[in-house]
Amino acid sequence: MLTQQIHPRELAGISSDQALQQLNSTEAGLDTEERQNRSVRFGSNTLPKRKGPNILLRFLKEFTSPFVFLLLGVVGLSLYMHEWGDAIIISIVLLVNAIIGTIQSERASRALKALERDVTFQTQCLVNGTAQVCNVDDLVPGDITFLQAGDRIPADGRWIEVRDLRVDESSLTGESVAVSKTATALELKSNAIAADVRNAGYTGTTVISGSGTLLVTSIGAETEVGRIAAHLSEKRPEPPLVTRVRTLSHQVLTAVSVIALILFLAGLISGRPILESIPLILALIVAIVPEGLPVVLTIVLAKGVRDMSQRNAIVRELQAVESLGGVDVIYTDKTGTLTYNELRFNRAVLADETRVEIRKGGEVGVSTHGKEQSARRFAALMAAVADPAAAMEERLRSVDPIDRALLDLIRIYDQAVPTQHDVRPFDGNTRTRAVVTEIDSKMVSVLAGSPEQIFEATGDAHPKLEQDLLQMAKQGLRVIAFAEQEGEVTDYASKGWKLTGLVGLRDNPRTEAGEAIRWCLDHKIGVTMVTGDHPETAYVIAKELGLAEKRSEVILGEDLMRLHDDELRQKLTSIRVIARAT
Repeated sequence: MLTQQIHPRELAGISSDQALQQLNSTEAGLDTEERQNRSVRFGSNTLPKRKGPNILLRFLKEFTSPFVFLLLGVVGLSLYMHEWGDAIIISIVLLVNAIIGTIQSERASRALKALERDVTFQTQCLVNGTAQVCNVDDLVPGDITFLQAGDRIPADGRWIEVRDLRVDESSLTGESVAVSKTATALELKSNAIAADVRNAGYTGTTVISGSGTLLVTSIGAETEVGRIAAHLSEKRPEPPLVTRVRTLSHQVLTAVSVIALILFLAGLISGRPILESIPLILALIVAIVPEGLPVVLTIVLAKGVRDMSQRNAIVRELQAVESLGGVDVIYTDKTGTLTYNELRFNRAVLADETRVEIRKGGEVGVSTHGKEQSARRFAALMAAVADPAAAMEERLRSVDPIDRALLDLIRIYDQAVPTQHDVRPFDGNTRTRAVVTEIDSKMVSVLAGSPEQIFEATGDAHPKLEQDLLQMAKQGLRVIAFAEQEGEVTDYASKGWKLTGLVGLRDNPRTEAGEAIRWCLDHKIGVTMVTGDHPETAYVIAKELGLAEKRSEVILGEDLMRLHDDELRQKLTSIRVIARAT
């Protein structure tokens, strides 16, 4: 009987059959009774949700700040002195303040719940040997799920079968390039991170090409995303505004106490009756306390919340708006935040020394140095290798970003995309893909993939292109090499491959991101980029955004973790990029 959930990392070093045994499962999946038992044992495949307070408790919570306690004390003193007007006005102020805060909190809570209700997911799973559609929430450890291009991975698990499977894990690791997955056992280092476990699938990541069979190993709070959610749900420091109001309350209370004591002692020294001094002291206390402050703060914060809502941001607590305004340093993700999270054509270097580059300054088009006919033919070779689905729908989520980028050049030249006559899918061992297409009325085979593997397949030395490769890598480009030969050949080991050229792809920075960074730096707000990308890639993007000027401003996530607190405090002022972060 399975008694606990298992992290995919623990199954990385064993075969698929052994992984099934560890989960007490089979290739036919679990039967209905066992799934029900495990559902009771492990719970639902959802992240834990804390039950929020009802509307009455939300209302009462508005009266729990130190300043409100002080004002309630003033109300009591006013009633004691028969100052009915002051007591009524302050009570109305507190009531209005509580109503505004409660309404805003309730609206935000309902909006978030509505979003949660709108998002439901299903997946194809195997139950007692029969394929059926299952709700993602009902998955249990030991389930077998089938996933293909466009599917979101529903739980953490171990891949037990893959077919040209590539997964976008940028939401979890920050790595903008899709990851090729395998079902074979791996040898992992002791300090291996989630991104290193290539035979594991993680909740919330997306299959962008190929297909695979996933053995579910952990669900809900036990997943990688669940662990992140647990950290986020830990008690956080109170907002700066709450701290300042508490400090002000203590200062006012201290001042009132000191003044009241001085007046009381002065009355005793002068021989004035104590009963005559008390009304004067109470009147002074009522006059000193700024009873209008809470409602003024609430109105100003409510306006900030309204402004944020017009920017499609839901704010649950009013004080969060002021916290945003009090930020000193921003740590921001790169992929999808500072960049578009979509690879685009940047440049190509051909074997005949023809060069093609995207024009600078945002102008659509390319600059060609050398033979334009060679560049147009190379554009056709690039497009022939791409998934045909990318040509039908450029923004299709299930299309590999590399395939979309390979079509950029042929679109700029406004040429037709060649037809694929035969395809050998991407091979994880050779890190290449091969297609047969027709170029200039001739059948041509194209080999594309890792530059090192393509150089090896051609069997020749290419010192000039190798130098270009090194330069492109330093500029943060994702480089793909191409080779070709006449006829219909898809075998990597064929001796007829001739190097055609290199193409560099890039995840371009957002225009508005650079403007936002400049605004922050102009207003003395520090910005640090956090990414799972290679440090050279991260540095190039940071430099273009105006975030970093020197390579020394980049640090690896693992190096950051080794710093002692004192070292960390010293380095934080100079760190602008954290690369390979987990």
